[in-house]
Amino acid sequence: MIACGDSACTQLQQDHQALMLAQTNLDTTSPKDAPVVMAVSIHEELIGQMLTEAVGKEIPPIEKKLSASKASIDATLTIPSFQTSLSDKCDDCIQLGGAVSVRASAKALGAKLFSTRVRGRLTGRVPLKLIATSKGSALKVDLKRARIEKIRLDLDGLPSWARKAVQDFASDGANSIIKKLFKKDITLARWEPIPLPGSPVKLTASKLNTFPKDKELQIGFATNIAQRQGSKHNLPSLKPTPLLKSSKQRLGVTFSGLGMTALTNAAIAAGTIPVRLNDDFKPDPNGDYHVTFSSITPTDQRLRTNFTVWHLPKSGSCFAADVQGMVSLKVNPNQKRSRTRILADIKDLEVQRTRGDDTLLRIGLWVQSTFMDEALEASTRLLTADTLQVGPLGKKRLLIGKISFDDNRVTVTGDLTDAPKASANPRKRR
Repeated sequence: MIACGDSACTQLQQDHQALMLAQTNLDTTSPKDAPVVMAVSIHEELIGQMLTEAVGKEIPPIEKKLSASKASIDATLTIPSFQTSLSDKCDDCIQLGGAVSVRASAKALGAKLFSTRVRGRLTGRVPLKLIATSKGSALKVDLKRARIEKIRLDLDGLPSWARKAVQDFASDGANSIIKKLFKKDITLARWEPIPLPGSPVKLTASKLNTFPKDKELQIGFATNIAQRQGSKHNLPSLKPTPLLKSSKQRLGVTFSGLGMTALTNAAIAAGTIPVRLNDDFKPDPNGDYHVTFSSITPTDQRLRTNFTVWHLPKSGSCFAADVQGMVSLKVNPNQKRSRTRILADIKDLEVQRTRGDDTLLRIGLWVQSTFMDEALEASTRLLTADTLQVGPLGKKRLLIGKISFDDNRVTVTGDLTDAPKASANPRKRR
């Protein structure tokens, strides 16, 4: 047992103060290359649905009288619909595809020369852009740069003298249709910065990546926790990696373990998680127990979570214990108000190392403490994506279907569902 006046206890107090200073002295800036700690993936099928909803109308045909060497040609261009996909030809665009047909006929001196329909396929691209707005970020279709790149028509049914006129008409007409359909940029999705309650720390959509082979688009969210030059505590940026394994999972959210650690420490610094406790492990600003949070590491289908519990009274025994627990996550099947929740449970709690006397550390009671409840709740809140404003589809929320762990990251995947309307008497979520 170490008495509070001993030099060993003084060292513990100094160690605790230094750690608290490092974890609570959060600089928040908006550096140009801020680290990405969270990513949202959207399946190309969902992107196509957004674009279809945005157009929201039938594609009008175009009629024109064409000039050719032997006669004028009456032509009507029809595009029944567009299909969309991500393209391996660019990392920031949607590829367009679709059927096309031209009804063409010609007369000379009152006699019909021909009347036929030629069919074909078109391809094009519509660039995407992620832009900063006054309220956060928006994923937009950059229609000023949208274009039809190629139209292939089966012209065998036309006389040779009419083929060039019909081909040119189809190419010009298709681009004209694009301009008429998309008169202004279309917003596919909006994200307001996701705040940590009581803290200046926020997550803001900042990076756009596409994975055409995996049929998904990914938005990286950066944190405004400042990077310090040369600091070993700086956050590495989350590597862009496909999250969705099938079209059944059309939306995914992933966090790095280091990102979750930094954001949880930010929540602690903001006071949303009580870190000073009394002898019953209840929140107490004058309590002798202090808790510091070390790390969250996704591993083995769980979150390995490390804390240090410090007992630093004005008199009596003085000690510190490094504690590790394995946090299990599962999807709550209760889907009231179109919301799924993640439930967290900590097990396999072990004291990894002690300094001083740890006999007074009552692990069972500490596990049931308000600190533990709030720390687990903070972790699960990070993993349930905030309401997403999907332009033409309205407000949507992630309906979670699966939780997975891979490469020191934790990922939740699912699909979009309608966000609930605001309640007249909102109740605090428990």
